[in-house]
Amino acid sequence: MKPRPLILLAALLTLALCAPARGARAQDSEASRLVTAARAQLDEANFDSAAVLLGRALEPGRGASRDEQTRAWMYYALVQLVRENLPSARDAIRQALSRNGQLRVDSLAFFHDALVREFESERAALGLAVTPAAAAPAALAVQLESPGDTAVPADSGRYRIQTTPNRPARVFTLVYPADVPANILWADTQLVRGVATRAWNLRSRDGALVAPGRYAVAVRAVDSLNQVSPTLERIVVIERVAVDTAPQPPPLTAASFQPETSRVRRGSPSVLLVGLGVGAMAAMMPTALGNGDLNSGRSGDATSLAVAGVASVAGIYGYLSGQRVRYSPENARANAALRQRDQAQRETVTRQNRALRDNAPVRVRVEQ
Repeated sequence: MKPRPLILLAALLTLALCAPARGARAQDSEASRLVTAARAQLDEANFDSAAVLLGRALEPGRGASRDEQTRAWMYYALVQLVRENLPSARDAIRQALSRNGQLRVDSLAFFHDALVREFESERAALGLAVTPAAAAPAALAVQLESPGDTAVPADSGRYRIQTTPNRPARVFTLVYPADVPANILWADTQLVRGVATRAWNLRSRDGALVAPGRYAVAVRAVDSLNQVSPTLERIVVIERVAVDTAPQPPPLTAASFQPETSRVRRGSPSVLLVGLGVGAMAAMMPTALGNGDLNSGRSGDATSLAVAGVASVAGIYGYLSGQRVRYSPENARANAALRQRDQAQRETVTRQNRALRDNAPVRVRVEQ
């Protein structure tokens, strides 16, 4: 796959490449430091400075090893070739070959076009067999294996990532959103000899479970020769597994409640009293007014009694057929309790459903 620009991976690789070198320099001898400094001067084309450093490295009291002496003599031969001092260059080549008959100088050929020719000539003069150049090591590569489609628990689940470099190497593993490579959510590095398995807990750096979406798993390796493998990137899709949730209870209807008021088919006692009072007044009116004709006439008596009767009957009818509203505190309390139970039940269902969704397994599948 095409490499992606990975900022953190580059930083980790830089640390991996530099850290061993710093550790090695701490243990280098003085002669080794002088030879290394001389090579740096050669790279900058400071040949006179390189010659001074090499001369000091080859002094008897510097404790140069056989390998350090070989390197120093070859670098010195190169300096003499640049100075066009061919006899001194040939002598330096012989000094190097006397310490390592299998020496190769292919990596130095770009310094001077005569170096390889003079080197092979001196090798032949010393009767040393010409060995073929060592085959270049195979390109460093790393394989990435992970489950194609799996579901893991949300609280303790781990997604397995297996890496296999083709030779011992330090493997770097990164996880980031597919569309935001710079946002590193998880990173791991380890020295791998063979197969190594790491597990991502599906969480970002802040410890929160990553949201559903597309994520990239990228791996890269660097070996002891500082050779870096191509980056492998695999896109995985993360989603939550659907769970069965409880439905909310049906809404309360008007029939669910008891009536809090009622109409009573009975008039107020005042209606009855008014009707009876009017009837009594109608019956006593002739007497009260002192009308002899009315008092002596039968027709007058009948009329007053009729009026009194009608008024009394009207009062009794109004009392019997009238209605009034009555409030029921017992029913009101029962309805309030019903509403509270319904609300509590709804909140319980909502809370339980949320817990089910939060704890639902996480599905991770490789995007094809």
